[in-house]
Amino acid sequence: MPLAVIATEPAEPAVLGLGEKLLVVIHCEPPTAGPVQVWTRPYKEGNLVKGYKAHHLVTLSNPKENPEIATGWFYYETPRVIDEVRVFMRDLSTKQILATHSYKIDVKWEGELSPSPSDIDPPKPASSKPIPKRPPPDTTIYKITIDDSPFLGAKEAAVTIVEFGDFQCPYCVREYPKIKEILQQYPDQVQFVFKHYPLRFHKKAPPAHAAAELARREQGPKAFWQMHDLILANPKKLEISDLRSYAQSLNLDLKQFDTVMADPDKINDLLKTDLAEAQKCNVRATPTVLINGLKMTNRTLQGYKARIGQNLKKESVAGE
Repeated sequence: MPLAVIATEPAEPAVLGLGEKLLVVIHCEPPTAGPVQVWTRPYKEGNLVKGYKAHHLVTLSNPKENPEIATGWFYYETPRVIDEVRVFMRDLSTKQILATHSYKIDVKWEGELSPSPSDIDPPKPASSKPIPKRPPPDTTIYKITIDDSPFLGAKEAAVTIVEFGDFQCPYCVREYPKIKEILQQYPDQVQFVFKHYPLRFHKKAPPAHAAAELARREQGPKAFWQMHDLILANPKKLEISDLRSYAQSLNLDLKQFDTVMADPDKINDLLKTDLAEAQKCNVRATPTVLINGLKMTNRTLQGYKARIGQNLKKESVAGE
């Protein structure tokens, strides 16, 4: 996950005095080797709450292999209520937004104005609780229901890679070439299973996932992967018209396609099984990749090979 709020100080729900800063602790994984900027802003009912007196912008220079902790903050001098914090990451040189993350919160400022801390100096947290340095890895071994989920590779493989993916997520697009390389190197030992997990703020993702699922249900796994590959090869073309052209190229039933795309409930119905599985596996970001039920924290090729090797060794020992 490239960007996530892991804590606030004080922990919410919170009531702050006027001029008292809300501290937001952010876990960052810059996707580029160059410097990036990270900042945070407050929202209420989806709208930016203006009038905050401090806005912290932090520059990170480490490459993507070295995640960092950043902090953002803001405060008010008049009563305010916020219900959401959004954090943003952009490339410092191009100013392109690389990642965003929304975090629901319950915070308000009220009372009389107290002396405001400096806008330059780091804030003093409103409580004395220690700030977490990094979220601990999830060491749960999840039993994932695969059933008729689309897969590539060996069906009875010793190692199963499951990805909960989002077609609108650029990190999922970048993950797929690594998966294909792994399948080439372990043709008889690894299978790759795909699970739908469109993120709530990616509005174009659910129809894209529904298009792939329609292809699978109408023509089988081969059609799913054809649609999957068409979508990932053109990640900026996710309009309904784009998806319809892909469906037409695969000779899908366009009348059924149009009916589904016009009805959000039908789209959700196609994806609900995988979404329930994601909730069971405590999936919060994309791509979330699990190997034999254990989530990956190092998704480099070396990380994949190391985890696969560990599982093959276990399988070998168990078979002796």
